[in-house]
Amino acid sequence: MVAKKPTTLKPERTRTNIRLTDDRARKATKTIWDSEIKGFHVRVTPAGGRFFRVRFQGKDGKKVCATLGPVENWTLEGRTDENGEQVQGARSWARTRRQAFETKKEHPGKEAKATKATPDLNAWVEVWRVSEKGKLKLKPTTQASYESLLTKHILPLLGEKKLRSIKDEDVNDLHEAVAEGGHTTNANRAVAVLSNLLKRAAIAGKITKGTNPCLGFEKSEESKRERTFKPREYAALEAALVQLEAAWLAANEEKDEEDEKKEREDTLDPAAADLIRFLALSGLRKSEAANLKFGDVDEERNSMSFVDHKTSKKKGKKVLPLNPSLRVIIKRRREMLGEVVTPDPFFVFPGKLVTIGDAKKQGPIVGIAKMWSRVMKTAGLIHPTNTPVPHDLRRTFQTVCIDLGYTAAIGDILLGHSLGAIRDTYIRLDTDGVLGLASTDTSNWIAAAMAGKKVKPYEKVNQKTQAGTA
Repeated sequence: MVAKKPTTLKPERTRTNIRLTDDRARKATKTIWDSEIKGFHVRVTPAGGRFFRVRFQGKDGKKVCATLGPVENWTLEGRTDENGEQVQGARSWARTRRQAFETKKEHPGKEAKATKATPDLNAWVEVWRVSEKGKLKLKPTTQASYESLLTKHILPLLGEKKLRSIKDEDVNDLHEAVAEGGHTTNANRAVAVLSNLLKRAAIAGKITKGTNPCLGFEKSEESKRERTFKPREYAALEAALVQLEAAWLAANEEKDEEDEKKEREDTLDPAAADLIRFLALSGLRKSEAANLKFGDVDEERNSMSFVDHKTSKKKGKKVLPLNPSLRVIIKRRREMLGEVVTPDPFFVFPGKLVTIGDAKKQGPIVGIAKMWSRVMKTAGLIHPTNTPVPHDLRRTFQTVCIDLGYTAAIGDILLGHSLGAIRDTYIRLDTDGVLGLASTDTSNWIAAAMAGKKVKPYEKVNQKTQAGTA
């Protein structure tokens, strides 16, 4: 007779149910289940990462978990992005998924099969959010843009329509609804997002290929912004940065290191001020400059490299010259951060510390649009229809580069545009060669304008970089 193995009782699993808050989510050391929305929780991985998720039972009876993303990238109740658009919160996201699941449970049998065969746009978006978003590898800013257009315009108007029943007139109605008030660009983007969703539906066999009504839609012509900075505006920009930066230092002079730094409407963090200067003197995109780390800077070779950028899928890593004006800013940032920089990689322009477990993690600066508005107001550059935007710094950088005698191709390379063969030819030049000279001459001209010096178009400036501007 075979002896039975002694029965061992598994330890009872403890489950924390409490109403989630942003602070609890960011400080969680184990999985926390939300007491308000069934299945909604924060999962803590063995590596210390924290992710918003919602769990429910799938069609085959198995438990399914949908993941939104890292908690540091989202808030529970939503937030406003750099463009002033409202980004969906994690709680709203979880509630939407629960409602979609409950709706499917209420329609069993033949009706459920019909829904599976021809889902409405709401249901298809849920599928896309759970599976397709990861496959598409959208950047966070693109994801936020998609979500904003979906929640504000596309789903309220077309969410209940079956994919097969979306016709030309529906696309026209969507475009007209978004375009009200002069938002032509957003209207075109809304149609592009809908087209992408229907394209994925065709690939999945939910609609017949070639029946996407967005493909033949004639989008509105978008007015191209051609605004560039004038020398006096550069001087006003720098004067505003100096004023706001000095106010910030004065306001925080008596604060303890453990206390959170004050941030008022009449002040600007020195890191944010230097970030704006860096944008002016490099021509970089906002996201590229904000995410620059000290490990990406090679001062011996006068270069800085970018792995994650707009054309990274086509061109891979981008390497650009580190001109003298930028070197001064890098040096100043190292001195201001001191020994904190030791664990490379560390952000050159760090934002607020985010607590992860018992440690604090530094992230990049966010909310550049709000900071920029503060600077423009201080500089006296607010205009009803023509207030400068950060991208105007990038546009002006290329304009100055071409005015100083360099080719448009060189300017495009410095800005990181995708140019095919000609870009591949020039990008191999040493950063001390023609690319380095173009970057240096352009930044010298802009730095002189920011310092209030008289500069002339088409005339190079031989100057030592000003301490205030770079």
